Amino acid sequence: MSWTPIANATAYRIWVSFDGSAPAILARTSTPSQSLNTPSGSVAWFVEALFASCPSILSPEGHFTVGQGTGCGLNKAAVLVSPINGAQVQTPVDFTWNAVNGAMLYQVWISVNGGAFEDVGVTKNTDLKTDVAGGNIQWYVETFFNGCPSVNSATAVFTIPQTAGCANDTTILISPADNANTTAPVTLAWSAVANADDYRVFATFNGSSPVLIGRTKDTSLTKNLPPGSIAWWVETTFDSCASTKSLHSHFVVPRASNCGTDVPQLVAPPAGSTMVTSPVKLDWDPVSGAVGYAVFVRHNGGSPTLLTETTNTDFMRRLPEGSFEWWVVAFFAGCPPAQSLHSTFTIPLSACSNRQPILMSPPDATTGLTSPVRLAWTAVPKATSYKVWAAVDDDDASVLTTTTTNKASVAVPSGTTTWYVEAIFASCPSVTSATSTFTVRKNAPACGTPAKPVVKAPGQVISGTPFTIQWNAEPNVTNYELQESTTTNFSNATTQVVGDVSISLTRTTTSQPVRYYYRARADSNCSDDHSAYSKVVSVVVTPPEARSTSVDFGVQNGITQQIVLPAQNPPVTFSAHGDKPWITVTPSSGTVGPQGATLTVTFDASALKLGTNTGTVLISYGTSGPIRADAVTPVIPISVSLVTPVAPTGKNAPPPDSLIVPAVGHAPGANNSMFQSDVRVANTSARTQKYQLNFTLSQTDGTQSGQSSTIEINPGDTMALDDILSNFFGVGSDGGAATGVLEIRPLAPVTSSLTTSATPSIQTVASSRTYNTTTNGTFGQFIPAIPFSQFIGQGGRVSLQQVAQSAAYRTNIGLVEAAGEPATVVLHVFNDTGTEVATIPESLLPSEQVQLNSILPAMTDGR
Repeated sequence: MSWTPIANATAYRIWVSFDGSAPAILARTSTPSQSLNTPSGSVAWFVEALFASCPSILSPEGHFTVGQGTGCGLNKAAVLVSPINGAQVQTPVDFTWNAVNGAMLYQVWISVNGGAFEDVGVTKNTDLKTDVAGGNIQWYVETFFNGCPSVNSATAVFTIPQTAGCANDTTILISPADNANTTAPVTLAWSAVANADDYRVFATFNGSSPVLIGRTKDTSLTKNLPPGSIAWWVETTFDSCASTKSLHSHFVVPRASNCGTDVPQLVAPPAGSTMVTSPVKLDWDPVSGAVGYAVFVRHNGGSPTLLTETTNTDFMRRLPEGSFEWWVVAFFAGCPPAQSLHSTFTIPLSACSNRQPILMSPPDATTGLTSPVRLAWTAVPKATSYKVWAAVDDDDASVLTTTTTNKASVAVPSGTTTWYVEAIFASCPSVTSATSTFTVRKNAPACGTPAKPVVKAPGQVISGTPFTIQWNAEPNVTNYELQESTTTNFSNATTQVVGDVSISLTRTTTSQPVRYYYRARADSNCSDDHSAYSKVVSVVVTPPEARSTSVDFGVQNGITQQIVLPAQNPPVTFSAHGDKPWITVTPSSGTVGPQGATLTVTFDASALKLGTNTGTVLISYGTSGPIRADAVTPVIPISVSLVTPVAPTGKNAPPPDSLIVPAVGHAPGANNSMFQSDVRVANTSARTQKYQLNFTLSQTDGTQSGQSSTIEINPGDTMALDDILSNFFGVGSDGGAATGVLEIRPLAPVTSSLTTSATPSIQTVASSRTYNTTTNGTFGQFIPAIPFSQFIGQGGRVSLQQVAQSAAYRTNIGLVEAAGEPATVVLHVFNDTGTEVATIPESLLPSEQVQLNSILPAMTDGR
């Protein structure tokens, strides 16, 4: 094998695939040629050029065929030596087997807990040592021979003990000391906890209800607090584990002897301004003795929203179109806060309605990245270019780069970077994404086996539209292997080596939905090691005849559906049109004859919003107008949902303002019914809000498994999520069914400064309806979204009235554990005389939802 040399390449890796198998690194060399023995069959190969400080480069694939030699039937399989026969071992595992005469290479394959087999290494030796996840393991060795087919060994089994649950520590509060007196601003400090995801700081003021006053990844938080008695504590959250809570501590902020009466005077924008442009500079006069200020706004009469806390007397922020009310609160050391009068201004509405980009990579709050950082966001229809804005630590934001594509690789200094993307248009105002953060480490970590990536993909898309598979970047990695299969065991998988953190694919189907499975692993660029494969994600590709369509949010065009008009004999003329400006029907008129007619509905991608967009196609026949004839329905509802990618992941404890929909489903019910759940989420704040949608399957541990997607909602908007499990999570279109619980988690939780009210304003409202569609309409029930702060805790009680179990009525009871901790619930059942007739204990896994059907004894009016 030989290839052209590449200037400045430090080494070359030779990747080889035999008979369509996943490519493997078989050699590393510093020269542009390499001799390799290969088995018989079809061989595909390519070369990767490595560099000292630049991403590697992949050559195109080459192909050749090796004829089968003589004596191949005499080749033997390897005999596995250790670990076998169910042995219990620790990781890393030392796999060993007997040498095979004539063997060229050995490849070790494993399956963890019944998952798809994956290769963990290639060697010329008769042993291989590697890390393996805990659980029940199957393994075998594939032996390669020069000029002959490979031979697989028998399969052996062993176990690796899994760590038992979570045993995370609780933080210790450091300062202020318990019962101390202190002055504002107050710095709250606590000890670090290993494996912490973040810290949530709660407080009460003069005995008020507890409120969240801050969230941080640091071990301190500085807040301007009013004079009074304050109790505080810290909740430490962990990935896929229950949170822990510190002990409570107390301190007092004494009231100063002399407190002034001055309040901030608002300067700009002038009160009542109607032609303000974004970004808006909010300006006010300083107040003598003030140690800080909080800026609040209300957009179009929505909820009061804290924009910032600052020591300056001005603040600039991009704000949406609409009317605003704003005010400033001044903080003092030992004096009550002082609030300004309220002022108003208006950013006039434009004729444009372009959607904003959504930041995709790195995921929000990612830490441990190395520079350069790969940035990606969703493409925006009609955008001519994009500006990437970034601020490192406490610096002001500046343009990091400008590009015409929806991705960029940029050098970023170490520290925490806040960034957003501005989409530019030829004749419309620009639009900006919500902000995200990531942290870059000072130095790359030592070379080692990469961690397995987390892969995301849309749950469902319509045939012929592109969709993006993406994953997180890992240190010391430039390439990733992505496998695609139509089976869960990846027996028919195809593999691509991708030099990026995403790839766009398009798949088609004609009549039946097809589910594609994906998994990826990271290849080290400083060694020849690779990570384990990621958790598997899947994408359902639906046929174009589907009336309810899902497409990837980044799709630019080509969104279509097909409507088939039944045959008419004798033929009749028809006309067709949509009821929304973003719907086009072709042909818009014609004749329906004995063969029927197919209409193509095209959607204008630039006019669609994230979530479900609904419309109607109106059909008129002959000269009689919109009639129903020969089972033809002249009013045809259609919808298209723009969806964001889904990741397979567990969740941790929610913040207080998370909203929990106790039951969602796409599943069959009694009497051949099929239930689906529609969800609505409204953002009443003055800023674009990001929400994490966490779906947990019934009767599962939600901290260990589930599906998660992130959406964004503009200020004042309500997002429709119709048939959420099918359209957004990919459950149901291919015949599957599921029920569970949905958490709507704000990624910027509402916090309080204990200055204006002990109760933060409600900035998110959500509701749902689960129903069955029949020929006579829909039948179902409203299911509210309940704030996590309103769930009962240990020792709490709730009462259900008018429960019954009889020939006329039945009662099903649902239970949800939301804190991410195991729980036990006892149901006490009383009949209409108040006599307790049953006691039903029920144990719940962390974040589990269960539905108990017909468990009550016979009664007509109980509780």
